[in-house]
Amino acid sequence: SIPEVCVAAASLTSWATSSVIRPPEFTRGVTFSRMPVSRYWIELITPALEARYPVQVCSVDVPAGRLPMERRGLEISRSGVLVTAFGPNPDGEGTLLRVWEQAGAAGEVTVSMPGPFTSATPMDLRGEGAGTPVPVRDGKLVLNLGAYAPASYRLE
Repeated sequence: SIPEVCVAAASLTSWATSSVIRPPEFTRGVTFSRMPVSRYWIELITPALEARYPVQVCSVDVPAGRLPMERRGLEISRSGVLVTAFGPNPDGEGTLLRVWEQAGAAGEVTVSMPGPFTSATPMDLRGEGAGTPVPVRDGKLVLNLGAYAPASYRLE
């Protein structure tokens, strides 16, 4: 039998209003979920973060554009590693990729990504170069992460 963990998520969301006189309206709620834990608590890291940041979508009524309806994004080779930044580098050229090991398991991680990237330069949290560039081969970047450690890279 697989043990189960009861996960509780409490929320207090403020919905902005257009009136400056009326106080904002609040929505309160508590959600309980039963989640099977088949191997390690590490498996709870990603679902817990996803529960904190629900998916936001919108619908539009415009003619179709040139972009594909779907496309693969970033993929991480193991549980317990989160992507905390992926986008234009605020400190200069290139694209910033930041990952954070959350499970206390140091070791190798492969990040598969879209785009024509050929190298990844290690960066410190201040956006300055902090090591020798690592090659990106076939859209895959192989990293060695420390336990509970962040790692930032400038993709070029």
